[in-house]
Amino acid sequence: MNYKYLSSFCMSLHLAFKSGVPLEECLELFAIDDSRSRDLSERVGAGLRASKPFADSLRAVNAFPKYMCDMVEVGEKTGRLDDTLLALSKHYERQDIVAADIRSAAAYPLMLFVALIAVFVIFAVKLLPIFGDVYSQLGAVMPPSASAVMWFGRRLAEYRIPVTCAILAIAVAAVLLRRRLAALARHLAQRSSLGRQLTAARLSDLLSTTLSSGMTVIESLRMSSKVVDDRAVQAGVDASTTRAESGESLTECVRSLKLFPEMYVRMIGVGERTGSAVEALEEITRRTSASANDRLENVVGTIEPALVIVMSVLVGALLISVMLPLAGVMSLL
Repeated sequence: MNYKYLSSFCMSLHLAFKSGVPLEECLELFAIDDSRSRDLSERVGAGLRASKPFADSLRAVNAFPKYMCDMVEVGEKTGRLDDTLLALSKHYERQDIVAADIRSAAAYPLMLFVALIAVFVIFAVKLLPIFGDVYSQLGAVMPPSASAVMWFGRRLAEYRIPVTCAILAIAVAAVLLRRRLAALARHLAQRSSLGRQLTAARLSDLLSTTLSSGMTVIESLRMSSKVVDDRAVQAGVDASTTRAESGESLTECVRSLKLFPEMYVRMIGVGERTGSAVEALEEITRRTSASANDRLENVVGTIEPALVIVMSVLVGALLISVMLPLAGVMSLL
């Protein structure tokens, strides 16, 4: 399920549950005019009618994230299911915004790169052979760089069927292995400073969500450790959990992660002393996410003109290498 659907699902249940409507009726209200939601609601409702807890009913469907099911279980045990559903809705809404920003930031450079490849292929396959024929008729020889590109274009046209099959095979393999490729991409991204900043935003979001649901600091750190993707950060959170069990404050546990700027750690310290740690973490999530999005836009803003420059220089250099000798030959005729 995508983040937007999960956010709407949790918010709808929160609004209905807050009004005193039974969970089964809440599910029925959410499923109106939606066959997919109706099927899920019926399966979850079957678990509720069998006197199963709401969290177990969600798990039995095998369609909801483990984090959501665990959080619902905590909300049920602490008697704060209403607050938990609201916190989950906000959490998945923020995750949807971050995911949408990343998708939109990556889409345009990818399209530009594909256009660059297409222009180069068309130039090599269609345009350069025309110049090659002109040079042959004039008894001249094309420059080595243009000859190499033209040779590549002719081989590409000659073996277009095997090349097309190979591209299709790569595309099919990418679709089949998309989860592993996505995991590899996340692993590589997490090693960058931008990736760590996004991880910091996700961790502060997780901490604020779990704490607002009635968990203790230790329980919140344990739950967050299960959800964080970065193994290095996960190990740090596990170590922080051990520190919290020995009596250290949330502020010191967060400082030991070395993931947040000291200014944000002090903000958590003030929030912890004033009883508003959740609000402080929510503000840190907002600021960190905004900063990460700004950096992402800057990276994209650098990639786009770089691709345009590469395409212009490549095509321009090839045209000049072809046209200048041709102009010299024509001047001698």
